[in-house]
Amino acid sequence: MGQAGLYGYLKWLVEQAFKNAAGMPEEHVVEQTWQGVVYRVGSQRMITPLSQVTAILSPPKIIRIPGVKPWVHGLSNLRGELTAVYDLGMFLYGKPTQISRETVVLVTRDGGTNLALMVDKSFGIRRFPESGRRPLANPPLDYCVESAEFEAEMLPIFDLNRLLESQRFNDVVAA
Repeated sequence: MGQAGLYGYLKWLVEQAFKNAAGMPEEHVVEQTWQGVVYRVGSQRMITPLSQVTAILSPPKIIRIPGVKPWVHGLSNLRGELTAVYDLGMFLYGKPTQISRETVVLVTRDGGTNLALMVDKSFGIRRFPESGRRPLANPPLDYCVESAEFEAEMLPIFDLNRLLESQRFNDVVAA
C-alpha cells in the first residue's frame, strides 16, 4: 500500500467515524416546577402551594368555642398542638362543609401557631410547571391572583398567606 492508498484509507476511516458517530448529547433545559395541593371547596377546585401547607389530615375532633363566627369550628389537638379549625367553605361562600369520608383539613402555620382549614376534598399533591402560572384577570376571591392548569382546567391558586393576613379572616368574634 502506497502513501496515497494509506492516506485515502485514513480519510475513509475518518469519514466513516463521523458518519456513524453518536454525536454530543443534546442539551435539555429543565423546566422549573412547583408543588401544590389541589382541593375542592364547595364546587370550586383550587390549588395552594405546598410550601404553605404543613399537613393534610382527616378532620379532627373539635371543641366548639362560644361567641365566634360560624366559620370557626373550634379548637382541636393536632399532633400535640392546640389548633384552631376553620370551615373554608363557610368562610368563602357561606355554606358549611359537609363532613364526609373525603373531607380533609389543610394545616398551615401563622407565625408559631397552627391553623386547620376544612375543605370538601383533596385531590392530592401535584407538580406544576412554573411557566404555567397565569395572572387572573377577574379573581374569584381576594386570596387568588394567579391560576395554573390542572386536568385541562385553569384553577385559581389560593394563597393562604393572603388569607391569614386579611382582616376579615382574623375578625372571628361574633357580633
